[in-house]
Amino acid sequence: MTFSGKAGKEAISKVAKYFEDPAFRAKALEQARKGDYLEQNHSFSKQITGLRNSGEGTRGRLMVMDEQLVEFCVSGRLGGLHIGVSVAEVSELLGEPDGVTGPLPAVHLYGDVQLGFSADGTLWHLAVEPGGPQIVLPGGDVPSMTLKDFAAFAKEKGVAFEQCEPFTAGELWWRLPDSKTLLSFEDDGILSAAHRSEPALLND
Repeated sequence: MTFSGKAGKEAISKVAKYFEDPAFRAKALEQARKGDYLEQNHSFSKQITGLRNSGEGTRGRLMVMDEQLVEFCVSGRLGGLHIGVSVAEVSELLGEPDGVTGPLPAVHLYGDVQLGFSADGTLWHLAVEPGGPQIVLPGGDVPSMTLKDFAAFAKEKGVAFEQCEPFTAGELWWRLPDSKTLLSFEDDGILSAAHRSEPALLND
């Protein structure tokens, strides 16, 4: 198995290091248990139709956001990927990963998408961590999004969207309570991470 460059190795190492920390895992588990896991089986595509068309958007303002990325934020699903699928199903859907951290439990990397699997091969962590303004998804490169544009979209569609500090005091993230997706943005407003996790699915 090969890694797709230095960025891929660094991304995998970063995620693996996070979940080796018992304190981090305990904190994540505490956050996950605040709400019961409910698999989302519906699509939000009708809500986000036209977002990729330049000149369309909230009140006529230019908004360019990829539908697949927005759907992940709103529903916790990324195309055919969602919490609870098996590593075999993911392999059938996406093929071989660009890199892996090792035998299960492990993190598999597909472009900028990071998939955390439990010891029995269940997907419990789904994350998108772009390295710049373009995001490498399994279906191809898409433009990233800004906090300003996503906040405008959330307001327009009535999507709950709130600040939180899920991991480290003073480190602000944005949480969508309905999907339990966590978003982080750089100082310039560009998306730096989008996570959906269910640590209760981990097997010790």
